[in-house]
Amino acid sequence: MELVAKKPSGANLVHTFTLTTRLEGMLWMAMGLANGAALKFPALRPGALLVGALGTGLAGLTHMHHEGMFGEAPWHAVSHPFNKTLIVLDAVGAGLALLALKGTGKAKTA
Repeated sequence: MELVAKKPSGANLVHTFTLTTRLEGMLWMAMGLANGAALKFPALRPGALLVGALGTGLAGLTHMHHEGMFGEAPWHAVSHPFNKTLIVLDAVGAGLALLALKGTGKAKTA
C-alpha cells in the first residue's frame, strides 16, 4: 500500500497550490516585517540578515533538489528553466546578506 499518490487528483492539486502560495506569502511577509523592524532598530539587523541568508540559501537548495542536482528529483517536482534562474538569484541574495552581516560587526545602539 502506497501512502503517497504518484499523480494527485484535482482536489489535492488545488490544495497543494493554495497551501504553498499561502505559506510562501506568509514567509515573505515575515521576512519583510523583520527587515522593516531592522531598519528602525539597528540592534535587530544581524538577526534579520542571518534569517535572510538562511532563507534564501535554503530556497536555493530546494530549487536545486527539484532540478535533481542532489540525486533523483522528488516525484512531485517540476523541472523548469526558471528554476535555474531562481537558484542563481537565491545564491546572490544569500551571498549579499552574508556580506552585509559580515560588514555590520557589532550592533551599535543609538
